[in-house]
Amino acid sequence: MKKVLIYGTLTIAALAAIIWKLNANKAANVEKTEFVKKSNTGDIPVVTEKATRVDFDQQFAANGNFMPFKELTYLSEISGRINQLLVDEGSMVKAGQMLVRIDDEIVGTDLASAKANLQQLKVDKERYESAFKTGGVTQKQMDDARLQYDLAVSKFEAASRKVNDTYVKAPISGFINAKYVEKGTYLSPAPRCSTSWTLAASSCG
Repeated sequence: MKKVLIYGTLTIAALAAIIWKLNANKAANVEKTEFVKKSNTGDIPVVTEKATRVDFDQQFAANGNFMPFKELTYLSEISGRINQLLVDEGSMVKAGQMLVRIDDEIVGTDLASAKANLQQLKVDKERYESAFKTGGVTQKQMDDARLQYDLAVSKFEAASRKVNDTYVKAPISGFINAKYVEKGTYLSPAPRCSTSWTLAASSCG
């Protein structure tokens, strides 16, 4: 009697499972049929999903090497001692940002001297040009005065350039990849000297 009940129960359960599966398949077929009908009417069926706010993790871990798309080994263009060092390894810098300030006491004195000499020679040139109009000086004397003035202009511009070179600025934007100088280091413009650093511009900004 018990075996009959057990077999009967299993049979009923199996039939119920089969009926459920058939109904599920029928519902799926109906859904597919409706989908096809909508496609045949010219409408474009789409699947939509409600947008939700989620936290975005900006950090990731990976093995490998980052290669910069632009790299520059920057060398000193002037001799002098560093009295200000404004960046360190890993610092993010922008093009034109000052990296190092070199002592400008000597080149500053040269600039002041060149400026004073230029102002004096400008006065002399104007005096000779005025005197030449009245016959007070010769053509050669006036030409010599102009030549001395032009030479003084060149010396003043060179002295100004040296002063500007004491403000070492980044030529490109990127990260300081390696630094070989410290505050107090004496820089030399010799090619490939040890007083240089590598500035790498990476693709991440």
